[in-house]
Amino acid sequence: MIKKVLLTAVAALAIVAAFLWALSAIVGVQSGSARVIGFGENIVLITPIGEKQIAARIDTGADFSSIDTELALSLGYKPDSTRRKTIRTELGVEQRDVVDIKYRLAGREIASEATVADRSSLSTRMIVGRADLSGFLVDPSEEFLGGARKGPPPGIVVVGALERIQLHSPAGNIEISARVDSGSEFSAIDRAFAMAVGLEPDENRKRTISTTRGAVDLPTVESGLTLGTAEVASTATVADRAALTHRMLLGREDLKGFLIDPAREFVVSGASDATPLSSIPFLRLQSAGVARIIIIIPMLGAVVVLLKLLAGVRTFGIFGPVVIALSILSLRIIPGLAVYVSLLTAGIAMKLLVLDRLKLAHMSEFSLIMFVLVLALVGVTTFPLGLTLSFTDVFFPLIITSHLIEQASRSMEEHSLGEFVPVMVFTLISSVALAYYASFLIEQPSSVLWAIFILSMLAVIVAGYYSGLRLSELVRFRFLKRTHVHE
Repeated sequence: MIKKVLLTAVAALAIVAAFLWALSAIVGVQSGSARVIGFGENIVLITPIGEKQIAARIDTGADFSSIDTELALSLGYKPDSTRRKTIRTELGVEQRDVVDIKYRLAGREIASEATVADRSSLSTRMIVGRADLSGFLVDPSEEFLGGARKGPPPGIVVVGALERIQLHSPAGNIEISARVDSGSEFSAIDRAFAMAVGLEPDENRKRTISTTRGAVDLPTVESGLTLGTAEVASTATVADRAALTHRMLLGREDLKGFLIDPAREFVVSGASDATPLSSIPFLRLQSAGVARIIIIIPMLGAVVVLLKLLAGVRTFGIFGPVVIALSILSLRIIPGLAVYVSLLTAGIAMKLLVLDRLKLAHMSEFSLIMFVLVLALVGVTTFPLGLTLSFTDVFFPLIITSHLIEQASRSMEEHSLGEFVPVMVFTLISSVALAYYASFLIEQPSSVLWAIFILSMLAVIVAGYYSGLRLSELVRFRFLKRTHVHE
């Protein structure tokens, strides 16, 4: 047993070491030796019909490079519709074909997998995304630098492609992660987020924003923000960024005096007097992005597994507490608990007092429980708890709560109320603890998040070998230590 655990621990350390080594290789050269390029550069495409020089936008806000459809076809590229990438912009989500290209940028030859889109209405026929920019620094104030100099000059601050900023709003100084975008002239902020923190869009001052999906006039909003130690007066475009990972991006107008390292994140840190996003209703999860939440879910499940295997904590399932935790995090702790206690109380009462007597089919019972839960949810929102529930706040909680009610009623039927109550209490306590843990994970840089992801997976593997007494059992049988058998 001990040998297995030791071998697994050694394997875990080896995997983590390999992960960190690979991460350092991906990040590439340090900022001090990186070539400095502008937000616009001449590149030389190495095409099937020869070489062609074009002007390209250097876009730290884009994951991938992208080339105009007509240009790609004229140069002999054949878009591959079997390999498509999902691209999200402020005007929506689209699927794009992919082409394999080669080009030279600042003396370096780059092989890239670029998306294909109609860029005929835009100022440049190609953008170079972050995937191709490792080893460069981007100056958002200048163009066509060509990589002539290396490293940042004295007095110039280097920021990452993702940074924490303080947004100065009527709700206070709000700390939020923002995409640093050399491809955008102006900063942009999500409409729902702006209004939630008291920033009112000015419909009389609009900007025309052009993308591959067309042009649209959008309102603006004025606010101050802090990036590192610099104070910036920003006039941001207000748009629906719900489909995007981050609720705010910083454009070139607000990045003067900085250089951008596209391969790094959170290079500078905000001041410590900012209000954590978790203290603002409904904003923490909304600002985290879908991908980050998906990564966090199994990590939260791992905590529940460890609690069950090592401590003997009893909960209704593994991912029941996880879903509750994510909802609590979105709703805030007290209102979130109020919602779940109300839903569970109403649902269990309905099941025991009404549905069991009607002796309906299981699917009919499940459907009626959903009706009752919706009515209970409407009732909760009438109390002065400050709740404004969205679809994502309630959809999965309703589903998982219905399942929990089924489990709870079955537990009471097979055992007793005294058996059910501790399990339910520990489920809610675990959910609150997981909500705080998720709040911590959301704020971590991607590299740290993936390291915790791997460690969590390895911890589950190691715990799977444990067959001894759990902590709760050690407490329950502690009297045996004081018991002596005399012959």
